[in-house]
Amino acid sequence: MEKIQKQTYFVSRQNYYYSAIKCVEIAVGGLNYAGCDMLCYRYSGEGEEYENPIEAVEAAIKIAKHWVRDCHERIDVCAGHSQGMGLEFEPATLRELRTWAIEEKEKWENFEFKFDISSELLDLCENCRK
Repeated sequence: MEKIQKQTYFVSRQNYYYSAIKCVEIAVGGLNYAGCDMLCYRYSGEGEEYENPIEAVEAAIKIAKHWVRDCHERIDVCAGHSQGMGLEFEPATLRELRTWAIEEKEKWENFEFKFDISSELLDLCENCRK
């Protein structure tokens, strides 16, 4: 058996339309699961996918601090999984975000994607390519 593990966290600035919240969003699952109210990239670490949720949270906090300094408005940090439905995430405190990141990292470290492909199936696939 081979172990495969790759979960990504996409960090972006968002100006949520329905809730009128400006936030730095951490989308579980990567770019394809990011909110549709994304702003253009402006700060270092923005528009990047992270494999480590702790790094994603720290990057989001840093981006939020820079954004607050530039626009002098309230900026939240939100994290979640939209499941591809364009959901707006709820703002979280720094403590909640850091706790979430640790729990998320532990969850994926202990989770194993396993697959076992029989040699017969591989031979069949090879024959199909010929």
